[in-house]
Amino acid sequence: MMLGFTISTPALFAGMFCAFLIIFSMRQYRLDPLQITIFLPAIYVLLALGSTTPTQSIIEEMFFGMPILMLVGISQMQDWSLERKKKVAIAVWLFHGFYDYHHHWLVINDGVPSWYAPFCLVVDMLVALYLFIPYQQKDANQE
Repeated sequence: MMLGFTISTPALFAGMFCAFLIIFSMRQYRLDPLQITIFLPAIYVLLALGSTTPTQSIIEEMFFGMPILMLVGISQMQDWSLERKKKVAIAVWLFHGFYDYHHHWLVINDGVPSWYAPFCLVVDMLVALYLFIPYQQKDANQE
């Protein structure tokens, strides 16, 4: 399958290392898996500050990041269970991976380095996989 970009070896390994740090932090400090997704759109917005058109880039990044921010807010207001938050977090990490893959088609933000979207895609997929594994184990144990 042809990707919209190439994943360089440094981006691949850096993404794996960053995913490990996120996963380790979630386990070590018992972080809410949905709350930490608030950083996903925030990073793109920060990178938009370095764009040649920062106002336009920030607005476009916030447009695509708003659903994540809304889900985090709703989960806190409605006091969702940890199980529900994990399921929604898996969807958010996968959605963000899809966004990373299509970022250069969706948003005009030249503040994002060319290596960032592939790097972030690796992080997103590994963290989503980590969150998904317990559900696969539950299904196997029920059989």
